[in-house]
Amino acid sequence: MKLQGLVSALVLAAAIVLPGTATASNVSLGDTLPGIDRLLPGYGDLEILHQKDSKNRNLDAGEYAFFGLHAAGTHGFFDDWSFTLDQNSGISISLLDIEIPLPGSVQGYSNLFDSKYLSVNLFNGAGQLLGSTGENGVLEVNNLLAGEWYTLTVSGKVNGLLGSAYFGTMLVGTEIPLGDSLPLFASALVVLALRGRKWLDRQPTAA
Repeated sequence: MKLQGLVSALVLAAAIVLPGTATASNVSLGDTLPGIDRLLPGYGDLEILHQKDSKNRNLDAGEYAFFGLHAAGTHGFFDDWSFTLDQNSGISISLLDIEIPLPGSVQGYSNLFDSKYLSVNLFNGAGQLLGSTGENGVLEVNNLLAGEWYTLTVSGKVNGLLGSAYFGTMLVGTEIPLGDSLPLFASALVVLALRGRKWLDRQPTAA
């Protein structure tokens, strides 16, 4: 693969997966990924869990997104989000490893983006583990208390040529988890990446 193609894929994956400079509370996935609703109706309304704990206070019933991108060379990673709920409730957490494949093997890698040993965990305010699951799994925890702090963590190892990326949803007080539709979201990201790469490849290069 040409270096230009690798750089294009990296830039697009970062733009697609990360919220960029959006740091305000109540930011939706549609705000950070314009047009996502055309590919996956309903995903654009998901609010994004904020890195600043104070902006995740008293989450009401609904769907929330979380995601991460880690560049090659960072090896292991550990991301976390803390939150409280506005009422006693159960939650369902889904986690998807976003794999963007290479057309062939490059220096022992088979994917541009891939994670190894990816897992999501939920802890209470005392640091006790309430549950965990691996990539493409669903974690359901019931009887969480309103006003108590809980921490969702994602850990893993970078295993792609350019890095790793993941996407997850946390459903609060809802009946049907989105876990079964997360592969569709990954497919949509790949479609957006391919479209963007074609556009970048058509742009004139500096002499």
